[in-house]
Amino acid sequence: MMSRTRGVFAALSIAILAGCGGGAHSVPSDGRTAATLQGGAQKTTSTLKDGTLYYATRSTVYALPLNAKGNAAATRSITPHPEQQGITTAVATNADGTLDVQQNYFDDTGEHCRVDVEPADANGSPASTTVACDATPGTQGDGVARNGFGGFDILYNTPNSFIVKRFATDGAALQNTLTLGPPGFAGLYLATDRGGRDYLVNSGGEIRQYRRHATSVDNTLEDCTVSAFYGDGPLAVASDKAIYLVVRTEGDLANSTIQAITSCPASGPATVSRTIGPFPTTYISAMAVDNAGRLYVGLNAIDGASPSTIAVFDATANGAPAPQRTISPNPGTNFIRGLATYEPPATPAPSPTPSPAPTP
Repeated sequence: MMSRTRGVFAALSIAILAGCGGGAHSVPSDGRTAATLQGGAQKTTSTLKDGTLYYATRSTVYALPLNAKGNAAATRSITPHPEQQGITTAVATNADGTLDVQQNYFDDTGEHCRVDVEPADANGSPASTTVACDATPGTQGDGVARNGFGGFDILYNTPNSFIVKRFATDGAALQNTLTLGPPGFAGLYLATDRGGRDYLVNSGGEIRQYRRHATSVDNTLEDCTVSAFYGDGPLAVASDKAIYLVVRTEGDLANSTIQAITSCPASGPATVSRTIGPFPTTYISAMAVDNAGRLYVGLNAIDGASPSTIAVFDATANGAPAPQRTISPNPGTNFIRGLATYEPPATPAPSPTPSPAPTP
Protein backbone atom coordinates (compact mmCIF):
# COMPACT_ATOMS: atom_id res chain seq x y z
CA MET A 1 0.00 0.00 0.00
CA MET A 2 1.24 3.48 -0.81
CA SER A 3 0.51 6.67 1.10
CA ARG A 4 -1.13 9.64 -0.59
CA THR A 5 2.10 11.56 -0.34
CA ARG A 6 4.16 8.67 -1.65
CA GLY A 7 1.72 8.21 -4.50
CA VAL A 8 2.63 11.69 -5.71
CA PHE A 9 6.32 11.01 -4.98
CA ALA A 10 6.08 7.87 -7.11
CA ALA A 11 4.53 9.73 -10.03
CA LEU A 12 7.26 12.34 -9.91
CA SER A 13 9.96 9.68 -9.56
CA ILE A 14 8.68 7.72 -12.56
CA ALA A 15 8.85 10.85 -14.68
CA ILE A 16 12.38 11.57 -13.47
CA LEU A 17 13.55 8.00 -14.04
CA ALA A 18 12.01 7.94 -17.48
CA GLY A 19 14.01 11.01 -18.39
CA CYS A 20 17.18 9.31 -17.09
CA GLY A 21 16.58 6.04 -18.90
CA GLY A 22 15.76 4.22 -15.64
CA GLY A 23 12.65 2.89 -14.04
CA ALA A 24 12.86 -0.82 -14.91
CA HIS A 25 11.33 -2.99 -12.19
CA SER A 26 12.59 -6.49 -12.91
CA VAL A 27 16.10 -7.05 -11.58
CA PRO A 28 18.30 -10.14 -11.52
CA SER A 29 19.57 -11.78 -8.38
CA ASP A 30 23.08 -10.77 -7.35
CA GLY A 31 23.65 -13.69 -5.01
CA ARG A 32 22.96 -11.76 -1.78
CA THR A 33 19.33 -12.75 -1.43
CA ALA A 34 17.26 -11.04 1.23
CA ALA A 35 15.48 -14.29 2.01
CA THR A 36 18.22 -15.10 4.52
CA LEU A 37 20.56 -13.22 6.83
CA GLN A 38 24.03 -12.71 5.45
CA GLY A 39 27.10 -12.22 7.65
CA GLY A 40 30.10 -10.03 7.08
CA ALA A 41 29.19 -6.60 8.40
CA GLN A 42 31.98 -4.90 10.31
CA LYS A 43 30.22 -4.42 13.63
CA THR A 44 33.10 -2.57 15.24
CA THR A 45 33.40 0.76 16.97
CA SER A 46 32.98 3.55 14.45
CA THR A 47 36.15 4.92 12.90
CA LEU A 48 34.36 8.10 11.84
CA LYS A 49 36.03 11.09 13.46
CA ASP A 50 33.62 13.78 12.28
CA GLY A 51 29.88 14.14 11.91
CA THR A 52 28.36 12.72 8.74
CA LEU A 53 25.22 13.52 6.75
CA TYR A 54 23.92 10.76 4.48
CA TYR A 55 21.58 11.40 1.57
CA ALA A 56 20.03 8.64 -0.51
CA THR A 57 19.28 8.54 -4.21
CA ARG A 58 17.62 5.69 -6.09
CA SER A 59 20.28 3.02 -5.54
CA THR A 60 23.16 4.83 -3.84
CA VAL A 61 23.72 6.56 -0.50
CA TYR A 62 26.28 9.39 -0.34
CA ALA A 63 28.18 10.75 2.67
CA LEU A 64 28.77 14.47 3.27
CA PRO A 65 30.42 16.29 6.17
CA LEU A 66 27.72 17.17 8.69
CA ASN A 67 28.73 20.85 8.48
CA ALA A 68 28.59 20.93 4.67
CA LYS A 69 27.16 23.98 2.95
CA GLY A 70 26.80 25.25 -0.58
CA ASN A 71 28.02 22.98 -3.35
CA ALA A 72 29.22 19.97 -1.34
CA ALA A 73 31.03 17.01 -2.86
CA ALA A 74 30.32 13.58 -1.40
CA THR A 75 33.26 11.98 0.41
CA ARG A 76 31.97 8.40 0.02
CA SER A 77 29.25 6.51 -1.86
CA ILE A 78 27.57 3.26 -0.83
CA THR A 79 25.67 1.08 -3.31
CA PRO A 80 24.54 -2.07 -1.46
CA HIS A 81 23.45 -4.13 -4.49
CA PRO A 82 24.88 -2.65 -7.70
CA GLU A 83 23.70 -5.56 -9.86
CA GLN A 84 20.11 -5.42 -8.58
CA GLN A 85 19.56 -1.65 -8.56
CA GLY A 86 17.33 -1.78 -5.51
CA ILE A 87 15.15 1.27 -4.89
CA THR A 88 16.15 2.98 -1.63
CA THR A 89 13.26 3.87 0.66
CA ALA A 90 15.00 5.07 3.86
CA VAL A 91 18.36 5.30 5.65
CA ALA A 92 19.45 5.44 9.29
CA THR A 93 22.60 5.18 11.40
CA ASN A 94 23.15 2.95 14.42
CA ALA A 95 24.82 3.92 17.67
CA ASP A 96 28.11 2.35 16.51
CA GLY A 97 28.12 4.35 13.28
CA THR A 98 27.02 1.56 10.96
CA LEU A 99 24.62 2.56 8.21
CA ASP A 100 21.19 1.01 7.56
CA VAL A 101 19.96 1.15 3.96
CA GLN A 102 16.38 0.01 3.34
CA GLN A 103 15.52 -0.92 -0.23
CA ASN A 104 12.72 -2.43 -2.25
CA TYR A 105 13.69 -4.78 -5.07
CA PHE A 106 11.99 -7.16 -7.50
CA ASP A 107 12.55 -10.77 -8.48
CA ASP A 108 10.47 -13.42 -10.24
CA THR A 109 8.10 -13.71 -7.24
CA GLY A 110 7.34 -10.00 -6.93
CA GLU A 111 8.43 -7.06 -4.78
CA HIS A 112 10.51 -7.49 -1.61
CA CYS A 113 12.05 -5.33 1.10
CA ARG A 114 15.49 -5.63 2.72
CA VAL A 115 17.84 -3.68 4.96
CA ASP A 116 21.62 -3.71 4.46
CA VAL A 117 23.79 -2.86 7.47
CA GLU A 118 26.96 -1.29 6.07
CA PRO A 119 30.26 -0.62 7.89
CA ALA A 120 30.65 2.82 9.46
CA ASP A 121 33.28 3.84 6.91
CA ALA A 122 31.67 1.98 3.98
CA ASN A 123 32.68 3.06 0.49
CA GLY A 124 31.60 1.34 -2.70
CA SER A 125 29.80 -1.99 -2.20
CA PRO A 126 31.46 -3.67 0.79
CA ALA A 127 30.30 -6.83 2.54
CA SER A 128 27.22 -6.19 4.64
CA THR A 129 24.58 -7.87 6.75
CA THR A 130 21.38 -8.20 4.72
CA VAL A 131 18.12 -8.52 6.64
CA ALA A 132 14.90 -9.51 4.88
CA CYS A 133 11.84 -7.56 5.98
CA ASP A 134 9.46 -10.45 5.34
CA ALA A 135 9.23 -13.59 3.23
CA THR A 136 5.84 -12.52 1.85
CA PRO A 137 5.92 -11.37 -1.81
CA GLY A 138 4.55 -7.90 -2.39
CA THR A 139 6.35 -6.45 0.65
CA GLN A 140 7.32 -2.75 0.64
CA GLY A 141 9.67 -0.93 3.01
CA ASP A 142 8.43 2.29 4.63
CA GLY A 143 11.12 3.25 7.14
CA VAL A 144 14.20 2.42 9.19
CA ALA A 145 15.39 4.12 12.40
CA ARG A 146 17.92 3.61 15.22
CA ASN A 147 16.48 1.83 18.26
CA GLY A 148 17.24 1.42 21.97
CA PHE A 149 18.73 -2.07 21.53
CA GLY A 150 21.83 -0.76 19.75
CA GLY A 151 20.35 -1.78 16.40
CA PHE A 152 17.50 -0.58 14.23
CA ASP A 153 13.73 -0.78 13.71
CA ILE A 154 12.09 -1.25 10.33
CA LEU A 155 8.59 -0.40 9.16
CA TYR A 156 7.14 -2.23 6.19
CA ASN A 157 3.84 -3.37 4.72
CA THR A 158 2.71 -6.60 3.10
CA PRO A 159 -0.51 -7.07 1.10
CA ASN A 160 -2.26 -7.84 4.41
CA SER A 161 -0.44 -6.01 7.21
CA PHE A 162 1.72 -3.15 8.52
CA ILE A 163 4.59 -4.29 10.75
CA VAL A 164 7.49 -2.92 12.82
CA LYS A 165 10.43 -5.25 13.52
CA ARG A 166 13.19 -4.42 15.99
CA PHE A 167 16.72 -5.81 15.58
CA ALA A 168 19.69 -5.93 17.95
CA THR A 169 23.11 -4.40 17.47
CA ASP A 170 24.38 -7.35 15.42
CA GLY A 171 21.88 -6.49 12.70
CA ALA A 172 20.49 -10.01 12.71
CA ALA A 173 18.90 -10.90 16.06
CA LEU A 174 15.19 -10.04 16.02
CA GLN A 175 14.17 -8.57 19.39
CA ASN A 176 10.40 -8.35 18.87
CA THR A 177 7.67 -7.51 16.38
CA LEU A 178 4.89 -4.91 16.57
CA THR A 179 1.98 -5.79 14.30
CA LEU A 180 0.02 -2.64 13.49
CA GLY A 181 -2.76 -4.07 11.39
CA PRO A 182 -5.06 -4.73 9.79
CA PRO A 183 -7.41 -3.39 10.91
CA GLY A 184 -5.32 -1.37 13.36
CA PHE A 185 -2.95 1.32 12.11
CA ALA A 186 -1.50 1.88 8.64
CA GLY A 187 1.85 3.46 9.54
CA LEU A 188 3.50 5.32 6.66
CA TYR A 189 6.65 6.80 8.25
CA LEU A 190 8.81 5.72 11.18
CA ALA A 191 11.03 7.72 13.56
CA THR A 192 12.52 6.98 17.00
CA ASP A 193 13.69 8.98 19.99
CA ARG A 194 16.80 8.45 22.12
CA GLY A 195 14.98 5.91 24.30
CA GLY A 196 14.13 3.77 21.29
CA ARG A 197 10.41 4.54 21.31
CA ASP A 198 8.74 4.28 17.90
CA TYR A 199 6.78 7.16 16.37
CA LEU A 200 4.49 6.42 13.44
CA VAL A 201 2.10 8.53 11.37
CA ASN A 202 -0.72 7.54 9.02
CA SER A 203 -2.31 9.35 6.08
CA GLY A 204 -4.84 11.08 8.34
CA GLY A 205 -2.24 12.85 10.47
CA GLU A 206 -2.56 10.51 13.43
CA ILE A 207 0.71 10.07 15.34
CA ARG A 208 1.25 7.09 17.62
CA GLN A 209 4.13 6.39 20.00
CA TYR A 210 5.06 2.88 21.19
CA ARG A 211 7.60 1.63 23.72
CA ARG A 212 10.43 -0.43 22.27
CA HIS A 213 8.98 -3.61 23.82
CA ALA A 214 5.39 -3.04 22.61
CA THR A 215 4.04 -5.82 20.40
CA SER A 216 0.34 -4.93 20.21
CA VAL A 217 -1.16 -2.11 18.17
CA ASP A 218 -3.23 -1.15 21.22
CA ASN A 219 -0.19 -0.61 23.51
CA THR A 220 0.22 3.08 22.64
CA LEU A 221 1.98 5.61 24.85
CA GLU A 222 0.69 8.56 22.82
CA ASP A 223 -1.99 8.87 20.16
CA CYS A 224 -2.63 12.38 18.83
CA THR A 225 -3.75 14.03 15.61
CA VAL A 226 -3.00 17.18 13.64
CA SER A 227 -5.67 19.26 11.96
CA ALA A 228 -4.07 19.56 8.51
CA PHE A 229 -5.91 17.93 5.62
CA TYR A 230 -2.87 15.70 4.98
CA GLY A 231 -0.53 15.19 7.91
CA ASP A 232 1.15 12.18 6.41
CA GLY A 233 4.84 12.95 6.72
CA PRO A 234 7.76 12.70 6.44
CA LEU A 235 8.38 12.48 10.20
CA ALA A 236 11.42 13.11 12.44
CA VAL A 237 11.99 13.25 16.21
CA ALA A 238 14.57 15.45 17.97
CA SER A 239 16.59 14.57 21.08
CA ASP A 240 14.17 16.64 23.21
CA LYS A 241 11.29 14.54 21.75
CA ALA A 242 9.97 17.38 19.60
CA ILE A 243 8.15 15.78 16.68
CA TYR A 244 8.57 17.29 13.21
CA LEU A 245 5.80 16.41 10.77
CA VAL A 246 5.25 17.57 7.19
CA VAL A 247 1.64 18.58 6.57
CA ARG A 248 -0.16 19.96 3.53
CA THR A 249 -3.52 21.06 2.25
CA GLU A 250 -5.66 19.15 -0.20
CA GLY A 251 -4.15 18.93 -3.67
CA ASP A 252 -0.53 18.77 -4.77
CA LEU A 253 2.62 18.95 -2.69
CA ALA A 254 3.25 22.68 -3.08
CA ASN A 255 3.09 24.88 0.03
CA SER A 256 3.75 22.10 2.51
CA THR A 257 4.75 23.16 6.03
CA ILE A 258 6.61 21.47 8.86
CA GLN A 259 4.89 21.40 12.23
CA ALA A 260 6.97 21.18 15.41
CA ILE A 261 4.86 19.24 17.91
CA THR A 262 5.85 19.60 21.56
CA SER A 263 3.01 17.63 23.11
CA CYS A 264 1.31 14.51 21.80
CA PRO A 265 -1.17 13.34 24.47
CA ALA A 266 -2.41 9.82 25.09
CA SER A 267 -5.48 10.80 23.08
CA GLY A 268 -6.48 14.07 21.47
CA PRO A 269 -5.08 16.93 19.36
CA ALA A 270 -1.34 17.52 19.11
CA THR A 271 0.16 20.76 20.46
CA VAL A 272 1.97 22.56 17.66
CA SER A 273 4.48 25.11 18.99
CA ARG A 274 6.09 26.21 15.73
CA THR A 275 5.69 25.87 11.98
CA ILE A 276 8.39 26.09 9.34
CA GLY A 277 7.36 27.08 5.82
CA PRO A 278 5.45 27.05 3.58
CA PHE A 279 7.63 25.75 0.74
CA PRO A 280 5.87 27.01 -2.41
CA THR A 281 8.17 25.62 -5.13
CA THR A 282 9.50 22.45 -3.51
CA TYR A 283 8.21 19.37 -1.72
CA ILE A 284 9.78 17.54 1.22
CA SER A 285 10.73 13.89 0.88
CA ALA A 286 13.01 13.30 3.91
CA MET A 287 14.05 14.84 7.25
CA ALA A 288 16.65 14.18 9.94
CA VAL A 289 17.68 15.85 13.21
CA ASP A 290 21.21 16.04 14.64
CA ASN A 291 22.30 16.10 18.29
CA ALA A 292 22.12 19.91 18.43
CA GLY A 293 18.49 19.88 17.27
CA ARG A 294 19.23 21.14 13.77
CA LEU A 295 16.66 19.95 11.25
CA TYR A 296 17.84 18.70 7.84
CA VAL A 297 15.14 18.89 5.16
CA GLY A 298 15.33 17.25 1.73
CA LEU A 299 13.73 19.63 -0.80
CA ASN A 300 12.80 18.59 -4.34
CA ALA A 301 11.50 20.78 -7.16
CA ILE A 302 7.77 20.44 -7.81
CA ASP A 303 8.43 20.17 -11.55
CA GLY A 304 11.06 17.47 -10.99
CA ALA A 305 13.53 19.32 -13.20
CA SER A 306 15.78 21.27 -10.85
CA PRO A 307 18.35 19.56 -8.57
CA SER A 308 17.29 18.76 -5.02
CA THR A 309 18.78 20.64 -2.07
CA ILE A 310 19.07 20.11 1.69
CA ALA A 311 18.00 22.99 3.93
CA VAL A 312 19.26 23.12 7.52
CA PHE A 313 17.17 24.93 10.17
CA ASP A 314 18.09 25.53 13.80
CA ALA A 315 16.09 24.19 16.72
CA THR A 316 14.11 27.44 17.12
CA ALA A 317 13.13 28.01 13.47
CA ASN A 318 9.63 29.42 13.14
CA GLY A 319 7.61 30.87 10.29
CA ALA A 320 9.44 31.19 6.99
CA PRO A 321 13.03 31.86 8.02
CA ALA A 322 15.99 31.51 5.70
CA PRO A 323 17.78 28.25 6.51
CA GLN A 324 21.05 28.40 8.43
CA ARG A 325 22.63 26.55 5.53
CA THR A 326 21.60 25.24 2.16
CA ILE A 327 23.44 22.24 0.76
CA SER A 328 23.58 21.41 -2.94
CA PRO A 329 24.83 17.82 -2.83
CA ASN A 330 27.21 16.57 -5.50
CA PRO A 331 26.46 14.15 -7.13
CA GLY A 332 23.10 15.77 -7.56
CA THR A 333 19.67 14.20 -7.67
CA ASN A 334 16.10 15.23 -8.43
CA PHE A 335 14.67 13.20 -5.56
CA ILE A 336 16.18 12.71 -2.09
CA ARG A 337 14.96 9.34 -0.83
CA GLY A 338 16.37 9.50 2.69
CA LEU A 339 18.47 11.56 5.13
CA ALA A 340 20.39 10.42 8.21
CA THR A 341 23.02 11.93 10.49
CA TYR A 342 25.80 10.39 12.56
CA GLU A 343 27.88 12.11 15.23
CA PRO A 344 30.66 10.22 17.05
CA PRO A 345 30.37 10.18 20.84
CA ALA A 346 32.23 12.97 22.55
CA THR A 347 35.66 11.96 23.82
CA PRO A 348 35.74 12.35 27.60
CA ALA A 349 38.33 14.71 28.97
CA PRO A 350 41.31 12.90 30.54
CA SER A 351 41.29 12.67 34.31
CA PRO A 352 43.83 14.98 35.96
CA THR A 353 46.98 13.30 37.19
CA PRO A 354 47.01 13.41 40.99
CA SER A 355 49.84 15.37 42.53
CA PRO A 356 52.40 13.27 44.38
CA ALA A 357 52.12 13.24 48.14
CA PRO A 358 54.57 15.60 49.83
CA THR A 359 57.73 13.99 51.21
CA PRO A 360 57.60 13.93 55.01
